[in-house]
Amino acid sequence: MKKFCSLMILALLLCIPSKTYGQEFSDIEEDHWAKAYIMSLSQEEIIAGYPDGTFRPDRYVSLLEALSIIEKIKKPDQKEIQVALKHYGKLVDSYNISPWARNAFAYALDKNIIYYSELAYSEKNGYLSDDPDLKGAYPKREDLAVYFARALELAPSYDHSNLQYKDLDQIGSALGNDLEIADYLAALVDAKIFDPKGSEGYFEADRPFRRAELCKIADLSLKYLADNN
Repeated sequence: MKKFCSLMILALLLCIPSKTYGQEFSDIEEDHWAKAYIMSLSQEEIIAGYPDGTFRPDRYVSLLEALSIIEKIKKPDQKEIQVALKHYGKLVDSYNISPWARNAFAYALDKNIIYYSELAYSEKNGYLSDDPDLKGAYPKREDLAVYFARALELAPSYDHSNLQYKDLDQIGSALGNDLEIADYLAALVDAKIFDPKGSEGYFEADRPFRRAELCKIADLSLKYLADNN
């Protein structure tokens, strides 16, 4: 029970305003590669640090945390949230989604960010749990790439010539439709959300996102939405 409560607190800290907004984090050095993205989202009250003053940039991000961040960068009004809950509130409750992520999850379903047909996959892999550490249940980078592309309403691109990943052949297909995940990635690269070369030339589709990495994606997505209304 204590472990469960602790994990709930950690998840909430990623997505709920705290006194650390706009302040320096003790584990983010001046030359940290993601500092500008982290501070930008902190000031926008999209992410937060921990009570001990740290940010823990290398900690993996859960699905519920990622969808909560997507909701915050999309900035739906209360009417949109109420419509989403009317459409999907009961379904969200049937999956025992934690209350802190309930609105974001319903919104993601209502806006086709995550498809109904993808819920069984997420549940099977433990992604809907408040205790992702229990089974190492963190969504893959390729899964979250799809959700961000849908949230930004990017048209999938069948031209993959802009993708320079050495492991491109290891990237799978989207669960909810017949598209290759590379179709979404090509659009994200065109929108300057994802790097065309990845990390040292690799996309690492099966690896979860770290907090610092997701901050970069979220901050660039926020700027993209501002520029594209």
